[in-house]
Amino acid sequence: MTSPELEMALRETLSRQAGPSRAVPDLAGPAIRAARRIRRRRSAAAASVVAVAVAAATVSGWQLAGSAADRGAHVPVVDAARAVAPPAMTPTPTPTPSAEPLAAAGHLTPQPLAAIRTPPVDLVVAARLDTTDGERMDLSVLGTVTQARRGDEGWLVVATAPAGRPALWFVTPAHPPKPLLPTADAVALAPDGRHVSWLATGRTSVAAVTAGRLTGIRQTPVPPRSRPIGFVGDGVLLTRQLSGGEIEGYDIWWPERGPYQPAWNTSLIGVYGPLPDGRTVVAQVAGEAGRPCLALLDADRGLPVVKRACALPLAAGGPGTVSPDGRWLMANSSPSTPAGAATAFPAPTALLVELPTAFRPRPASRKAGPRLTGAAVWTDPGTVIHPGGAAELVRVSADRLADGDPTAVERVPVPGARPDDQLIVVPGAAG
Repeated sequence: MTSPELEMALRETLSRQAGPSRAVPDLAGPAIRAARRIRRRRSAAAASVVAVAVAAATVSGWQLAGSAADRGAHVPVVDAARAVAPPAMTPTPTPTPSAEPLAAAGHLTPQPLAAIRTPPVDLVVAARLDTTDGERMDLSVLGTVTQARRGDEGWLVVATAPAGRPALWFVTPAHPPKPLLPTADAVALAPDGRHVSWLATGRTSVAAVTAGRLTGIRQTPVPPRSRPIGFVGDGVLLTRQLSGGEIEGYDIWWPERGPYQPAWNTSLIGVYGPLPDGRTVVAQVAGEAGRPCLALLDADRGLPVVKRACALPLAAGGPGTVSPDGRWLMANSSPSTPAGAATAFPAPTALLVELPTAFRPRPASRKAGPRLTGAAVWTDPGTVIHPGGAAELVRVSADRLADGDPTAVERVPVPGARPDDQLIVVPGAAG
């Protein structure tokens, strides 16, 4: 509807509301005149912003890939609902067809530094915590920060002291950091920032965090070289390590079922994360000739492989993350062409996979910008952020990337960060 049509509709609406009085004033006139003034001011302001943005992009823009022609054809993506049910848990043989050709991510769109007041996610920058609320907290007294989560009433921070053992702290802007676990052999934080598991003296424990205290603690003995590394629903994900640090098996302890009963799966290369049901795990297993394959595991029955797909060009091991609704997997791609795959990578990149298609003959996937180098955070079911390089983050819009939008991968400079500062994105703040 045009502006004149909007003005006419407004006059008619307000005239009807005024009723059939003899001398009805022009009720719409003042509102319309005010709206015109606002439109003129906004038009002038928009022109100024565009000019500044163009200038900033000219100075700081950089290109990940070539022209639109170089990026390849659009990969069809199934129009799945946001809340995606886990794929059917029926064992299937390894697919042999190749993966859908991957289109490049296009230009990485820079965000002008002056426009960023706070980080898009809570963020540990070297020895401080910067939050989306504008808070800045000094963490230098804790040691080297390795993990952090935002909970309901504060932040859980795992830091390693000079002696090399991790400790768990509860951090708020109004009070000094509070030690919850002065020392442990290993600590794992739940994504929601409300639960924690730790290893100490040969026992794995799990607890809730309430008002800055550990509550409802449960413990179980675990075999030597076992340690908690994460959560699968209400279960604690465990690994067993060799003397050199290599992982030789994965398992899950379900605290509500009592003491841990070992049932190690030694065929896994790595675990990306659970699906929303809390009972299905997205992982990586070794396929033919040792090449990595994507797999679904049944967490209720000791992590057996119930589905696998070997056509995706995944890098062996390394980080990865599953979106909160279970639709997307973000992982690293292989720099070479796996046997049977159609796409070669001149350099490794991040890879976005639509999970509902992953176990079909031609899975839908896209190159998704720089590789993951550590943890990533989903700020909503379709947007993921991870450290991308010196003093910057990478933000990927999965839906836009799947639609072929070359601006779906953006780099976001971190205000006040130095090139050698470690960046850790903090889950639990937005999404």
